[in-house]
Amino acid sequence: MYSTDAPIKCIVRTVDSDGIKCEHQFTYIVDNLSQSYLRIQVNPCKPINVALLSGMIFLVTFFAGLAALIVYKCWTNFIDRKEYAKFEEERAVFTEYKYESPIYKSPVTTFINPKLLAEEIELEPTTPRSPIATSFPTPRTPTTPYIPSTPR
Repeated sequence: MYSTDAPIKCIVRTVDSDGIKCEHQFTYIVDNLSQSYLRIQVNPCKPINVALLSGMIFLVTFFAGLAALIVYKCWTNFIDRKEYAKFEEERAVFTEYKYESPIYKSPVTTFINPKLLAEEIELEPTTPRSPIATSFPTPRTPTTPYIPSTPR
């Protein structure tokens, strides 16, 4: 039924004086002379250091997370530099188009004082002909003092 040259594998479970469960494998070997031998594999059973195991799990998780954050930061930095280079390239090719729109009116205006302009180019000053310039009242002279009216 069974072959005589095939080893038989067995397991023995023992409990230590500290309450640690341990498994040991042993095998019966039968040789050609019909003699049986017992081969035992002894495993040293040591208690599990829970503090060391939990510390190792924490450190591995911490450094894996730190490595993931560093990789993420490098990746976003690479993408940002690429987008910034594209932006700089577009800005270098940029042409102003504010004068292309017929609706656009520049918010910056320049007023030139004709008297100062005449002094610079040594011409006679011109008088403004704008209705806005003549619509303001003339300023008071020092001989006509301002007296406010008092209510009665």
